Amino acid sequence: MSQSRIDLLAAAVVESINAEEFSQEATAAMAYHPIVGLPNLAAIRVWVIPASRETAIATRSEDDDTLAVFVAVRQKIDTASTAAVAALNYYAEQIYEHLRRNHMTVSGTAYKWNASEFVEGSDAGYAPGHLEQPRVYTSVMKITYQGVV
Repeated sequence: MSQSRIDLLAAAVVESINAEEFSQEATAAMAYHPIVGLPNLAAIRVWVIPASRETAIATRSEDDDTLAVFVAVRQKIDTASTAAVAALNYYAEQIYEHLRRNHMTVSGTAYKWNASEFVEGSDAGYAPGHLEQPRVYTSVMKITYQGVV
């Protein structure tokens, strides 16, 4: 089965996250629309979601290819305790830094890290409103890679 470059990048990011040891244990998975019920968020969930692709002319024979994925970290927490939020924030930041330091290979093309940001709603690294209702820690980051194809 053939896959798009953006899907292949998402798969590479999943593999990279799952190969690394972090402060929390979780298995990343690729998803297009990760919706789960609160009972399924008892354990930490990490999703990699294909986000965007942009191509521009680099030279007469090559293009700059910019691919981005969203990485979401979620877990239902019993209390909005400082320690629980701090531990999950640290875990999300570890993933953020790991992806920033590592390049991905997609269909033989090396994609170098280009930019990272915590997206709107989780600008502080997490979404404070989600802690109040439905008492779920949510962190969403956008990671962008660039390659020449």
